[in-house]
Amino acid sequence: MSNISQSMSGTGNASSTGIFYIASSHEFLKEAEISARSVKAVMEDASIAVGTTPELKNEVPDVFDETVQLKYSTGDFGEKVYNISTSPFKKTVYLDTDIHIEYKISDIFDTLNKFDLAVAHNYTDYGFGPEKTPDNHPNTEIPESIREFNTGVIGWESNIRTQQFFDQWEKYYNQDKQDVMDSPPDQPSFKRAIYESNVRYLTLPREYNCIFRNAGYVCDRVKVFHGRLRDVSGHGAERTMDVHRAVENLNGTSGIRVYFTSPKTIVYSGKNRYLNIFYHIYRWMVSIIK
Repeated sequence: MSNISQSMSGTGNASSTGIFYIASSHEFLKEAEISARSVKAVMEDASIAVGTTPELKNEVPDVFDETVQLKYSTGDFGEKVYNISTSPFKKTVYLDTDIHIEYKISDIFDTLNKFDLAVAHNYTDYGFGPEKTPDNHPNTEIPESIREFNTGVIGWESNIRTQQFFDQWEKYYNQDKQDVMDSPPDQPSFKRAIYESNVRYLTLPREYNCIFRNAGYVCDRVKVFHGRLRDVSGHGAERTMDVHRAVENLNGTSGIRVYFTSPKTIVYSGKNRYLNIFYHIYRWMVSIIK
């Protein structure tokens, strides 16, 4: 079992780099273990920490090198907002528990020599989901060219700017709890915080956060696959397909690929003759309908 960090402020190992998870239930801790083992498979020397509750400290698997106690356990998206800054590392890559790592992502740490924060765009602006954003919500004043980010993969260096950013994120998330809904998604408040902050941020390419359960496109080999690794109950997306099949399909070819799910991951590229024919038939049918 990993050691419980003596520093609850997240600075106990401040000179190092590492991967950080947050898991406050048995189900999410088991999924985090699956994810962490995919990290170790390609980055065997990586330091991995998990933030969890005192009740689960004796269940933490040995794949985790360090354990920190969560400040708040909310059982919803706020758990990430309230606890992400408890990472014990100087440079951190935070991963949601439903992340599979196929290739090394240590180069994200290298980017933090030039940037404070690294994060990929969402494939769409989720906003508040089925809840309509209030007309007077501050996000309505953000230019449309500022897209929503996906908070499943976040790299950052601990410094004054990123701490101020995390404080803003928490403040805006609490405002959304008060003004919009009891358990809001964390990404609208993240978008507002990053727009109003002075952090130097890098937008990661899709290959570093490929949400393979949705349609999208990639150009290079996908390093980070974002999708449920096991069945869990609680916040977040459901498990709809096997991540290893997605890895095989998406990384089975190279160059620009468009992918969609029906229900398995289907990849279109000009190198696949049959999908090429299917794609052109599909475009022809769409043109007739129009």
